[in-house]
Amino acid sequence: MTGWYLRRAVPWATTLGCLAGTVMLIAAITEWSTLTGIGLTLIALLTGVAAGFAFDEAAVRVTSVTARGTRWAPLARLVVAVAVAIGGAGLVALAADEAVSDRSDWAVLALALGGGAALVAMAFGRRQVPRPGSGIAAAVVLLGLMPLVLSMLLELRSPYPVEAWTADLRTTWWSAGLLAWGGALMLALRGVPRRHVQP
Repeated sequence: MTGWYLRRAVPWATTLGCLAGTVMLIAAITEWSTLTGIGLTLIALLTGVAAGFAFDEAAVRVTSVTARGTRWAPLARLVVAVAVAIGGAGLVALAADEAVSDRSDWAVLALALGGGAALVAMAFGRRQVPRPGSGIAAAVVLLGLMPLVLSMLLELRSPYPVEAWTADLRTTWWSAGLLAWGGALMLALRGVPRRHVQP
């Protein structure tokens, strides 16, 4: 039943399209090493975007009031988001060069962004917003590129692990990722509160 639901409910073309974009970025990084910093950042951001798209539901107002729609459906989608985030983290770690930065830092960043996108998408789903993935994708990319651009213009240290993170930055991103995934899981387990109509 879960496989049947996920095959039809998750927008696989969009979700897997984001991961396909990361593969193209890896090819670009391999060919042109000068694109490593921006390329790895985009791969991590696309991982977050793909995790957000896993929660797109056109008929959320219908499914949220069904018995399975309160907990089972969000949990099933959360499993997909976790798998997508792990896949993206593996790809960005594969693309990262040990000589430039620590591979594990990029993997943590991708997982944290995936968890944040999943948490926001889950929150929108509880408010019965259909297909929040597009808005989340735009926000993740725009807000995610802003620190990179500012660090280039103002010659500040990038928050992204272009250089190996300090212990404080590593702890911050680990904490953010765990809190985001934990929050998404709590929202999935709570289910959508039902309104009882008095006769």
